Amino acid sequence: MRRRTVVASAFGGVGLASCSSFAEREPPVGLGRIRLVNATDDVIEVVVTVEREGRRVHEDAFELEYRGVREVVDETMGHRVPYAVTVSVPGDSRAGTTSWERLDSLVSNWGDMTCYELSFTVDTDEITTAFNADGVECPS
Repeated sequence: MRRRTVVASAFGGVGLASCSSFAEREPPVGLGRIRLVNATDDVIEVVVTVEREGRRVHEDAFELEYRGVREVVDETMGHRVPYAVTVSVPGDSRAGTTSWERLDSLVSNWGDMTCYELSFTVDTDEITTAFNADGVECPS
């Protein structure tokens, strides 16, 4: 398998590489928080759905102000289990989804990090996803 290193997002310095398989181990880190960014010129509504170990554990709708940011932290987060998060715009085709398996396929060494942040940026025609694990606290 070809190894590669890239920067995960503008937020941080997690080195990425592809080599390990999720099936070989449990996640060494948990989902710490979700960051929602409205990059449009309008107030928008987004729906956040969190699945943990294949079961829906959180779903909520939020209104994001023009160029607004919102963080989502829930008591169901922070566990070292597989998560999948989807952010969508109701009545629209824009949606962004990412899962633990995807992150694990990119990161070769989580080091002493305990939780990660998923960031979803809603733009006029798409929702992009990034993540950061540098200094992210786990919910208690």
